[in-house]
Amino acid sequence: MKIICAIIALLFFSNCSRETYSYEGKEYKVYTELRNDNHDIQALDLSGRPEQISRRLYELENLVYLNLSEMGLDSVPPEICELKSLKALLLNKNESVKIPSCLFGMTNLEVISILGCRYKHIPARFGDMSNLKMFVIMANDFTEDELRYFKERMPNTRIVSYLD
Repeated sequence: MKIICAIIALLFFSNCSRETYSYEGKEYKVYTELRNDNHDIQALDLSGRPEQISRRLYELENLVYLNLSEMGLDSVPPEICELKSLKALLLNKNESVKIPSCLFGMTNLEVISILGCRYKHIPARFGDMSNLKMFVIMANDFTEDELRYFKERMPNTRIVSYLD
């Protein structure tokens, strides 16, 4: 439960000022920018700074946590799927951001937050992500039937929504 509380705290503060990210008993230093000398980054918060996205991001083989909230993204770059170690992806407040199909096959991904993305319908393929431990879908324009669908399809996933 302590881990879930830490994850929830991170999910709701898109411009997280914490210096570390705790997950599954490990502490990761959170970086807020990409530099040439930080190849071993495991946690990266680029929220609100789209100019920070570059090819270098997709070369971070050890990246576990990535915050791309409030970036004004129309779509998530498909190169994100190259991040094989990624466990937590925050896409908060990127209105109706398009999700690449390869993301649904990322088996290490355990936490996704699409808080405030204003989806009218949440892509059904999220329901295929059996490894997700937490799926934050608050502040979207979906129906109670859609919430019920995801809860049935994802019985082992903690779904955080306003409709709970």
